[in-house]
Amino acid sequence: MSTDPNINIMLGAKLKKIRNEQKITREALSEMIDISSRFMADVESGKVGVSLATLKKICKVLGVSSDHLLGITDEEYSEGYEREIN
Repeated sequence: MSTDPNINIMLGAKLKKIRNEQKITREALSEMIDISSRFMADVESGKVGVSLATLKKICKVLGVSSDHLLGITDEEYSEGYEREIN
């Protein structure tokens, strides 16, 4: 879990933006990565962080790089990332 609230807020905002752009509901994404919709809402609002395992699942499902979600790079999609839907 991330302990820096600024990282949590940034991650949550980027996650929500990308999810909405891809027209994926919070409930659908939560189900795809096996977490509760309430937890996903808390992540998107920046109240909580996610584990590395959950971050990896989010990136695979949305087809985005973890570097982008964590604010390391502005590049949303990294070469080799493909959206994975179960």
